[in-house]
Order: sequence, then C-alpha cells, then structure tokens
Amino acid sequence: MKKLRKDLTIVTICGVLLGMVCSASLIDSLQVNVAVQGIGAMVILFLVIRMLRQQLAQKDELQHSLSLAQSKIAELEDEAHKMMLRKEAIMATIQGVDECVLSFGEDEIINFANQHCRDVFRLQSSEDLVGKPFHQLICFEDYIEFEDYWHQCQVTMEGEFLPGIEITAERKDGERFLVELVIRKVELEDIDLFVVTLKDITDRKAAEAHVQHLTTHDDLTGLPTSRVVNDRIALAIARASRYGTRAVVFFLDINDFKPINEKFGHPVGDTILRQIAQRLQGILREADTVVRYGGDEFVVIAEGIEDLNDVAGLKSKLCAVFANAFLVADQSITVGCSVGCAIYPEQASTPESLLAVADKQMYRHKNRLRNAPGLTIVS
Repeated sequence: MKKLRKDLTIVTICGVLLGMVCSASLIDSLQVNVAVQGIGAMVILFLVIRMLRQQLAQKDELQHSLSLAQSKIAELEDEAHKMMLRKEAIMATIQGVDECVLSFGEDEIINFANQHCRDVFRLQSSEDLVGKPFHQLICFEDYIEFEDYWHQCQVTMEGEFLPGIEITAERKDGERFLVELVIRKVELEDIDLFVVTLKDITDRKAAEAHVQHLTTHDDLTGLPTSRVVNDRIALAIARASRYGTRAVVFFLDINDFKPINEKFGHPVGDTILRQIAQRLQGILREADTVVRYGGDEFVVIAEGIEDLNDVAGLKSKLCAVFANAFLVADQSITVGCSVGCAIYPEQASTPESLLAVADKQMYRHKNRLRNAPGLTIVS
C-alpha cells in the first residue's frame, strides 16, 4: 500500500508540472495542447504499468513465500508424525519386554514403570510405583549395596556403562526374589534421567544351581562326588586348625560288590548303593560329609573330633551300617565293607595325604577280611 501511494503521488506531481509548463510557455494552439496532453497520458500510463508490475512481482513473491512456508509446515508435520510413530514403537517395545523398566531422576522418585513391573511386583497397576522412592523395592539387607551402586551410577558420564549387580527385591506381598539390577544415566538438557532395568533371575539361579549340583553330585545317590572331596577336606582341615580339634577322613570300600551286579544286575546293585548312602547319612552329624568317591567306594569326612578314642567309635558305627541286610527285589542281601582312616594333624596335613593314608589303611583292612565271606543271599 505504501508503494501504491508513492506511485500515485508521483503521477500527481507530474500532472501539476505539466500544467505549469503549459501555462508558462503560453501555449495557445490546439495542436500543442493536444501534444502536451498526450505526453502526460503516456507518462501516467507508464507509471501505472510500472506500479502494476511491481504489485504482480510482490504477489508472486508472496505466493512463493507462502508456498515455501506451506512446504516447511508439511515437512514439520511429517517429521512430527514420524517422531510420534517412533515414540509409540519404542513405548510398545518397552511395555512388551519381559524385564522391568523404570526411570527416575536425582531424587530417586520413580516417574515411569512399564507393565511388566505390575506382574513382577504383583501390583494392581504399574502406575502404583510412580511417585515412590525406588529403594523401597529393595530388601533392607541389601540397601547399602544398592546405595553404593546408585552412587557410582550418579557420578558416571553419559554413555559410560557400569555392570549390573545381583540384589534381592521384595514384592508387594512380602515375597523376596533375586534380581539383576542395571542403571543407566541419560543426560537430558539440564537434568539427569536414570533408566533402570530389573530382571527376575530366580529361575536362572535355580537352573545354575541345578547344573552346579549335577557337576558336583552323584546322580544315583545324590552325594557329592570326588570332584569336591579335596575342597571338603580342606575346609575340614581349616576348621580343625582354627578350633584346635581334629578332622578324620574315612575311606570305605564295599566287599565283593562285583558279584552282586553279575548275579542280580546293575539295577539291584544301584539300589544297594542308594541304601548305603542313606544309611551313612543317617548316622552322621550335620557337620560331617559323605562322598561317593567311586563305583563302590565312599569317603566320610568327620569334623570336630577332640578325643582320639572317638575315632574308633565312629569307625564302628560306619561298619555297623553294613550289619543289617539290604532288601532288594524280594531278596535280602548282606554285604561287608573295608574301612581305613587318617587323622589330621597326627597322620597327615593335606587333603591328598589324608586320602592316601586312609586308602592305604582301607586296603590293609580288606586284606585281613579277604578270606571272610562278603556276600550272603537269603531267599
């Protein structure tokens, strides 16, 4: 509008000047007047055309700017839509994972919890956790360990990952369970956000314990195997040394066990081995250990022995395990055993030497019983 007014002003001034020129020159002929009027009309027409062109140029520029603005708005709307879709996809993923995902700030107040938290902590809704301190989910006994880990996470840089910790959490109903806890720091402008993943590892730990048990325990009798015998003896030695007592290692070998397997088959022999293991466990104290050392060999580790006379009494109890017959498949089968022992610290001071002495004593006992019947079958 300002440009239009300026052009009209120019046109008006040109008209006035033309009038003044005509008066000053005393043009009185009709031809001159007509010529002058024609020139004035041409000037006005030129200015009008110029004005119109400028308006058209401005209109084109405005239309181009509007077109660019509309295109930019469309791009922003498309990007916003894509961001919304990505956010929905991320949230769907977070909600669908089989781990608890939570977040909180420096104040440790939970501001987000995914749906899996509801099932793990047995809540009506995962929203029940929002607004509560995260440490309330951790058992009191493990609180100090959690606080140490939480402090380390606070001072880490973004992108620096600390390994998780195994800690005990507590459900709403009071049940405790083992979890793997990982905290990651995320810096958002002027605030720090901490993203937490919490996974129930109860089943995994049970499976690991089962595998560990299988590697160290006998499938048939459930007793520890020779894999752990040295460790068990070493522990017994350490405790005996600490408390000023004795540790005794007994080596047991079943006499004439091979004929049982040959006559009745291995299932009967396996049943007898299971019964022997049960009887041995039944006469020993909780602190003592029974190990299935080999096919028909057992090792007993007795702790806390103060009087050497108690060793002979314990040896008699072990032999008495074989005094009564074993009932298998309607057969009453009696077997004997040979026993040797070694005493710490009098006879040996290491697991290996104690086993060697006990094994040697066992073979001496076996040689004395070699002519005695080892197998009796009563139908």
